[in-house]
Amino acid sequence: MRDGIYKSLPIPRWWKRALHSCEREAERGETLHRLVERAIETDARKEITPRFLKQLMRVISLDESLLPGLGQLQNIRDSRELGGMNMPLENGVLAKARILYNRGHRDQDMLVEALSECFFQREESIYSQAQPLYLKKYGKGAGAFLSAFRDAQKNAPVRTIANRIIKGERRPNSKMRRPIDVDSDDLSKPL
Repeated sequence: MRDGIYKSLPIPRWWKRALHSCEREAERGETLHRLVERAIETDARKEITPRFLKQLMRVISLDESLLPGLGQLQNIRDSRELGGMNMPLENGVLAKARILYNRGHRDQDMLVEALSECFFQREESIYSQAQPLYLKKYGKGAGAFLSAFRDAQKNAPVRTIANRIIKGERRPNSKMRRPIDVDSDDLSKPL
C-alpha cells in the first residue's frame, strides 16, 4: 500500500490492510472479518511473549490458593517482572488481570477475560484513529465503511483468539488442501 489515507496513520500494516478492505464493497463481509481476526492475533503474537503468559498463569494459579489481598499479582509493576518485553498489550493484560483479581476472579478464565478486554480496547483504538480519516475523505459516505469495520469488530472471536494465544496454538489455515489418499489410484481429481 504505497499511498492512500492510511499512509500517515500510525498503526501496523495488518490493521491498515483490514481498514483498506472496508473501502471495497466486495471485501466487507467474510474477507474483512478474517482480516480483523488475523490482525488481532498478529498483534497478540507480536506484543505478548509466551514466557510472559506462562509466568502470569503461574502467578494466577498460585494466587488462587491464597486469601484475597495476599497474592503476588498486586505486587507486579510491569510485564518485565514476568519475563515480558514491556509492550503495551502485555502491560494492558497485566492491568486487566489485576482489576479482575480485585473483583474476585481467581481462576485461569481471568486471563482469557483480560486478553479479550485488551483485544477489544485495541480494536476501539484502531477505530477511533481511522474514523476521522474516513470522515475527512468520504464525508457522509463514510458510514458504510465505519459500520462494516464495527461489525467485523463485534463479530471477532476474541475469546477464541485469547484461548489460542494462551495455549500457544496457531490460527487454523482456511486454505488447507484436502488430504491426499496414498492408496487411491484416481489421479484425475485436482488437489
